[in-house]
Amino acid sequence: MINGTIIHPDILAALARSGHTGKVLIVDGHFPSSTFLAPSVPKVFLNLRPGSLTVTEVLAAVLDTVTVESAVAATFEDDEKPDIWADYEKTLPPGVPLVPVKGSQITSAFSDRDTALAIMTGDTRAAACIVLSLGLRAA
Repeated sequence: MINGTIIHPDILAALARSGHTGKVLIVDGHFPSSTFLAPSVPKVFLNLRPGSLTVTEVLAAVLDTVTVESAVAATFEDDEKPDIWADYEKTLPPGVPLVPVKGSQITSAFSDRDTALAIMTGDTRAAACIVLSLGLRAA
């Protein structure tokens, strides 16, 4: 029996296959996954309805499952940080750097080759996209 907070089999499988520095995208309901992500990128659609699940909810569950060494998150085009940044800063473990990138350039934070998993949510907040770089498992 699984003891962690994630029980979704496809998410668990993708995280288990990923290695150090693999990327995990958690994106809002506005993200164009069909055109921005290659067919080879494992995708999980958790966008049941607007507002459910949120990027923050998924982020917390992923952080309970894997070690993250850094994160890149979208900002608005004028470099202003969206409201979700407060959630990121509360949710990410201490010491995990959070690097800003303009929303139009979020794809520069990952490549299809290093993307272990993309999780689409029903979050309706603008620029609610974060890219996690996985770290080493703690001993």
